Amino acid sequence: LVDTGTIRDELRECCTRQLNTRLVQMHGPAVLGACNENKLMEIIKAIAVKGVHKEVHRAAFQGMHQQQGEAYQAYAARLKAKADLGQYEIKAPKCEDDLCTCAGHGRQLFYRDEMVGTQLVAGAYNKEHQAKLLSESANLLSLQDKLDRLCTMEKSESSSATLSGQVQYSAGVKKVEVKKVEANKCSICHRFHRKCQKCQRVHPCTIECHNCKKTGHVRLCCPSPRSKEEGKVVEATQNEMVAEDREVAFSMQLQALEFMAGQELSR
Repeated sequence: LVDTGTIRDELRECCTRQLNTRLVQMHGPAVLGACNENKLMEIIKAIAVKGVHKEVHRAAFQGMHQQQGEAYQAYAARLKAKADLGQYEIKAPKCEDDLCTCAGHGRQLFYRDEMVGTQLVAGAYNKEHQAKLLSESANLLSLQDKLDRLCTMEKSESSSATLSGQVQYSAGVKKVEVKKVEANKCSICHRFHRKCQKCQRVHPCTIECHNCKKTGHVRLCCPSPRSKEEGKVVEATQNEMVAEDREVAFSMQLQALEFMAGQELSR
């Protein structure tokens, strides 16, 4: 077993130099060397931890509201955690009668659950649930009763929305499928054909490809290799364009020479 002195020295060793200096200044070496582990922990906590007054926590507790989409269980857990910091408790006064043997006098009374139940209703995001709970407040006395009633309404609403969403989703899928089928219908024979893999469209069944001479697709989407005739046509067209450009250039040069000759004759 580790003795008290070793534990005390290890605790002091874990503290920073500034904290050790403040411990010595406020309590002195004699007190620090004589206290046990629990007492030393309380002294360190009182100096190192910056506490917040319970009134600050209570004010923050009263301003808490349920967030949109937050479950009632999660909201109640947040309220309970903040209420614990608010220290909702009171000490029962003693009876003035010295002969009274009642065991409740001088005892700590906790009213955290009552405060949490009140804020649970006041800060509810769904105003319809809030109104229903207020109308049934005579039968909902404890925090657990209120929480169970809110969770029941939450589950009922979620189940109803899920069922409604499934019906709408299935109807939407049917509509999409009908539109998709209608898009694959040929405009000539009104039958259903596969979409073109290149342009993702349905070509009329009577259209003829200028490359492979087959029907059902166009030259740009033709899966067959380009024909030699098409290449020859393109090459001949280019040659014709080049020859035409040459003729235009020659005629312009000839007109320029004739103009210059006319100028010389006029002189």
